[in-house]
Order: sequence, then C-alpha cells, then structure tokens
Amino acid sequence: LASADRCEPCHSSCATCSGPANTECQTCSQSKPYWQIESPSATIGQCLEAASGNGGCQQYYYLAATNECHPCHSTCQTCSGAGDQQCLVCHSLTPYFHADNSSDSTGSCWEAETGDNVCQPRFYEHSSFICYSCHSSCLTCASAVAQDCSSCDSTKPFWHLDNGDDTLGECKDDFMSNN
Repeated sequence: LASADRCEPCHSSCATCSGPANTECQTCSQSKPYWQIESPSATIGQCLEAASGNGGCQQYYYLAATNECHPCHSTCQTCSGAGDQQCLVCHSLTPYFHADNSSDSTGSCWEAETGDNVCQPRFYEHSSFICYSCHSSCLTCASAVAQDCSSCDSTKPFWHLDNGDDTLGECKDDFMSNN
C-alpha cells in the first residue's frame, strides 16, 4: 500500500490489500483462506481461518463458489445462499423455520404470527419452531394432508367435514363435489 511516498505492510491475514486494516484485504494469505465480504460486488474484505461447519465461513455467511464468504439473508443464521428461501438455521429474531416439507433442508425464517398460530398462513407448526406447508387447497391446517384443513382458500372455498372431526375437513371446488 502506498501512502505519501511510502509503502505500508498489509495485515498479516492479507496477501494483497488496499490498506493496513484486517478488513481491507483484496486477496487472502494461505493461513486465512476464507475471504469474507459484505456484498458480492465488494472489492475488499476480511480474511478468516476456516470456521467449523458452514463451509468454512462464520455464522451469517455462506461459502460461494469463488471461495468467498458472502452474507446470508438477514433472517438466516446459517444458509446455503443469499436468498430468503435458503436458510438452514434461523436467526434468533426470526426463529420460525418454514419449509415446503420435511425433506427440505432449506427454507425461510419468520417472526411468530400473532394469535394461536405461530406459523405464517398456509403453514402449520410441525414441531417447535418448525413450520411446513399445508395442502395447496388449505389456508390454515393441522397437517399437509388435504383432509386436515381448518380453513379454505378462495380456489376451493367449500369445506367438507368428512373425516369425523368437527374442526378439520377438506376444501373442494363446490359444495356437493366428492373430488
């Protein structure tokens, strides 16, 4: 780094830099190979040792294909990418993990809804802080099964109580339909 006709050394974690601070690295030394930047367009960042898990990146960052640690979406603590649907673990301020089903390892994170339901509309609480999608015809539900709707969306507005439970039923196209 040139400063008024003299060069100053980079921070020890940097191979090249734009200044002496540990946050001004342009490339990383071999001892700290993970370049953590605040946005994909950043030209300077911080070089870190590999963190355990999370591809070598610190919490709130993910390992991009370029061996750079990019920030997760603000609702994620750990993630597989920058999108709000790519959370692996939720941030403590948005603790409710929403996924389409139990085989999904990524999803989105939300604050608790008000009232009895902590999950967002069209999701049900599967277990503590885990919410999965309702059947596509349900607005609210107890599970992903079509017969477990507790209210219907506008595409299938007729609620059939045909499972012996007076609080759960199936949403259908019309009042008399059996399909």
